[in-house]
Amino acid sequence: MTLVASMQYIKTLLDGLEWPQGMQQLPSPPGALQAYVTSPIVNITASAPQAYIWFARGTENRDSAKYGAGTVPRANYQGGPSGTKAVEHQIAIYVTWPISPSDPNMSTVFPGMLDAIRAALRASTDPALITDPWTGEQSWLVDVGETISYEMDLWALIEQRLEHWDALFTVPVVEVIYS
Repeated sequence: MTLVASMQYIKTLLDGLEWPQGMQQLPSPPGALQAYVTSPIVNITASAPQAYIWFARGTENRDSAKYGAGTVPRANYQGGPSGTKAVEHQIAIYVTWPISPSDPNMSTVFPGMLDAIRAALRASTDPALITDPWTGEQSWLVDVGETISYEMDLWALIEQRLEHWDALFTVPVVEVIYS
């Protein structure tokens, strides 16, 4: 199973994301989304909206009813012949945007950006073939964007609160592996 390839796939969906045309026509439109595969850096003020893609938690399951995964018979050594296994990754996407308190549109632009991010996740290929950069093993991601939860204003008590807005998406993705 490959956490890194799953997170990198999410990055391909979000990095360089352009905002809807209405936002692009504002006097000071936000720059394209900059996505990174790393834990969030919350105390840095950037010049453009940023998304930090990182893992939150996961569950590995050999339930034969879920995604057709299951093993009969189970391999008795690593890399031995076996069936499939489903791994549910909870991918966290931390979004931060530097704001200008004098911008009259800031209170509608940030939620609009979050809507655009959700739309990009919903448009993912399903299934999507991914490759682990370290082992070369391939697996399939399914259900990207099928469930998306979000929270806003996570960092409301930090000193820089008046300089940026933040949101957290949790996106479960299922990786089907051959194990």
